[in-house]
Amino acid sequence: MSRNDGTEIRRAGSSGADKSRIMPGLAGVVGQDRLVSRLRQLLAQGVPGHAYAFTGAPGMGKRTLAHAFAAHWLCRAPDGAPCGACQSCRMHAAGTHPDVCVIQPENRKIAIEAIRGMQAAFSERAAFGGHLCIIEQAELMNEPAQNCLLKTLEEPPPNTLILLTTGAYDSLQTTIRSRVVRLPLDGYATEELNRILERRAAGQATAFLAAFCQGVPGRAMTLLESRTLEANRQRVLALLPEGQRGGSGLEALWRHLGENKAEFAEATELLQGLLRDLLAAREGADGRLIHTDKTDTIKKVARSRTREEWLAGMDKVEAIRLAVRDNLNHQLAVDALNAALGPLFGQ
Repeated sequence: MSRNDGTEIRRAGSSGADKSRIMPGLAGVVGQDRLVSRLRQLLAQGVPGHAYAFTGAPGMGKRTLAHAFAAHWLCRAPDGAPCGACQSCRMHAAGTHPDVCVIQPENRKIAIEAIRGMQAAFSERAAFGGHLCIIEQAELMNEPAQNCLLKTLEEPPPNTLILLTTGAYDSLQTTIRSRVVRLPLDGYATEELNRILERRAAGQATAFLAAFCQGVPGRAMTLLESRTLEANRQRVLALLPEGQRGGSGLEALWRHLGENKAEFAEATELLQGLLRDLLAAREGADGRLIHTDKTDTIKKVARSRTREEWLAGMDKVEAIRLAVRDNLNHQLAVDALNAALGPLFGQ
């Protein structure tokens, strides 16, 4: 249910339960071999702790791992596969499990009422042997909410499990961090990320996205849905000169972004990727390029500028992106971008 204090707490049996997040367990996880191995060890030991924190950068899959781990803990089969056949597994898969609650922020806040709701749920008799709560983006708990959670962590009810996900672990109170087991996620290798994307992409080319998103699945999934990504990639690549010094694509990019404000963030992120390629090629690391279909051109253009010039270009573009987030006027941002790119790609 949603609260007017800016928090959503959801019992799995509510009509708002998100079934898309229920997965068959750790067997469905691609990559994260070290962490998956550790989770399997914890399950084999009967999950000795009562609270665990999945930590890592945004988009790394913390929520996915937490829900996969939960599926094992909830299974009533002897081996806890999860089996998918016991009543607990079926209700979990249907999003109707009475012993599961999920706390999510609203308006970037988790208030104390959500934690009190979890405590109330934990005080009820469990239908299947234990209560589980997943607190997503736990760093968004305000101080009263963290203080309230601490009371539960200090004296956890029997047969309860709390799973936190957080992209800012150090922002949690020290006393909370001392009472949870931290489970950090590793960055995904390009090959692993490509395998994840191939599962979702239905035949689309995914190698570029896997390299571009630098091991962050969430970002790759978002871009996979973009209808403008490839067109903007080609606009950015048109900055590279073909057979002559000085590309002809700068004015076209400037005009397009001036007329399409919604595409500015995507196009400038792609531009940063191209600048990273040029810098890598300038330093001889052309085996790490994102735009592998333009390797020869990138290697040639990279030599036309110094390392410092490519770095300065990256810094200028990033400064413009940050200014836009702080509400810089769109046309001013487009003009500033054009001025920053002119010395690098202008005729």
